[in-house]
Amino acid sequence: PVPVDSQQRELPSVKKQKRSLVQVLFFVGTVIGILAIITIAVYRFPVTNRFTRAIISVVPYPAAMVNGHLVSLDDYANEYDAIMHYVDSTDSEELPDDSVIQQTIMNALLNKTVIRLLAKQDGVVLDQSRVDQFYQDVVQEEESEEIFIQQLDETFGWSQKEFKERIISSIVLALQMSEHVLTDQSLQADARANIEQELALPGTLEEVEIGDRLISDLPPNWTELFDVPIGERTGILESETEYAILTVEDRTEDEAGQHVVLKGVVVPKVTLEDVVNTYLQTASVTYFMNS
Repeated sequence: PVPVDSQQRELPSVKKQKRSLVQVLFFVGTVIGILAIITIAVYRFPVTNRFTRAIISVVPYPAAMVNGHLVSLDDYANEYDAIMHYVDSTDSEELPDDSVIQQTIMNALLNKTVIRLLAKQDGVVLDQSRVDQFYQDVVQEEESEEIFIQQLDETFGWSQKEFKERIISSIVLALQMSEHVLTDQSLQADARANIEQELALPGTLEEVEIGDRLISDLPPNWTELFDVPIGERTGILESETEYAILTVEDRTEDEAGQHVVLKGVVVPKVTLEDVVNTYLQTASVTYFMNS
């Protein structure tokens, strides 16, 4: 048995431990309370509020989640700023309804997020050289790069770096993903099967009148059209965006070149927009703002 005086010596230590535990619990409770208040304030105040902007620039509060992936409130706020900056720069007397602005921004951010997720899933990596080239192509259409950068700041409040990161990079990745989708055999399997069924069983799909076309304006790999007799059909023709089986109804020629009058069956390929919409239809999307 432990002597009584030893137990008495231990009591202050036990009391101290209990006091420390209470202090820790009080501190944790206070922090949680403060965070709860801040969170309520972030979502209750408009994104233009200085307090809100200061918080969301540091803490990644979500505007929405797509299959567990964050669409940040900070990104939403930056897009909102750009639209408001543009409206102010055009001296527009009529402002779009705020709910329309909010939904437009949210849709754009959701699409960007899904494209990034699909690119990662399919191993499509942003080509920085294309980003740089696209930017140069844009700048070449302007009087000078300096004037263009000034216009970016005046119109949208963007720096050159922000423009390349938020706009050009998104466009280039979307272009890369579009090319990937249009050439992916598994994604185009249904469209290809439809046109092959039409080839095997003519009349399966409805023909449409295409009209007079310059051969030079048609896809360069459609050379079969040079040789198909009037009234006859081609085999399966493929362009960047569609499959087709065409009937040559007439041929003419003028100073512009050789013309063909066409009708036929056209099957559009699955596009990036189709893939994104399908993804969103089956995805778990949670909104943290009123839409």
